[in-house]
Amino acid sequence: MTDDVRARFLPRFVAVGGERCARALAAITGGAGAPAVAKSELHTLAGEAGILGLRELADRAVGGERECATWAERGEVAARARAAIAVRELAAAIRKLAPPPRRVVVLDDSPLVAAEVGDRLRADGWEVEAAVDLATAERLVRDWRPQVVLLDVNLPGVTLAEACARTRDAGGAGVAICLLSGASDAELGAHARAVGADGWVSKVAGVGVVVERVRAMAAARGPA
Repeated sequence: MTDDVRARFLPRFVAVGGERCARALAAITGGAGAPAVAKSELHTLAGEAGILGLRELADRAVGGERECATWAERGEVAARARAAIAVRELAAAIRKLAPPPRRVVVLDDSPLVAAEVGDRLRADGWEVEAAVDLATAERLVRDWRPQVVLLDVNLPGVTLAEACARTRDAGGAGVAICLLSGASDAELGAHARAVGADGWVSKVAGVGVVVERVRAMAAARGPA
C-alpha cells in the first residue's frame, strides 16, 4: 500500500479502531458477550491494521486476542486483566496515529464558487472555511491555521499583491497560497511568480483538478 493511500484511509482507521477498542474494553470489564465480543473486535482490528501495513498495531491486537482466548478457555482472571491492559495500550497507540486536520480556506468573492469548491474538498476529507473578503480570510488563516488558502485573483478593493502579502502575514511559512482564477495556467503562473504565491490552479480545469492541486500543495508543505 502506498503512503498516499495509507494517509487517506488513516483517519477512518483511527476513528473505527478507537470504537473497536472501546467495545472490546466494555466487554472485558463486564459487558455482555465477553470475552467473545472483545476477541472478535480485536481480531477485526488486527486485520484492518495489517491491511494498512501497521504491523506493530496488528501484533498488539493479536496479542490481546490471545489473552481473550485464554480467558475464555480457562477462566483466568489474570488473562482478563492482561487483555484489558492490551486494549488500553492499543487504544493509546491508535490515538497517536491521528493525523492533524486537513484544512483549507477558500477566499472568493463569489459564494457560489466557494460553495462548489468547498463541497468537493469536503468530499475529499478536508475541513473547509469560506470567505468572501480578505479581512475574514485573514482572521480564519490566523486562528484556524489551514494548510492551504485558495485565493481568488480578482478580489474587489484590493490588489492581488496585497491580498497575497496579508494572507502570508496571517499564516506564516506554514500556509501554502494557491491562486484561483478562470485565467489560463500561463497567466496564473505569471501572477503567482509576481506576488510570491506558492502555486495556482485554473477554475476552467474543473473542480476535481482544484482538489488535486490542493492535495499536492499540502503534501509539499508537510504537516501543519
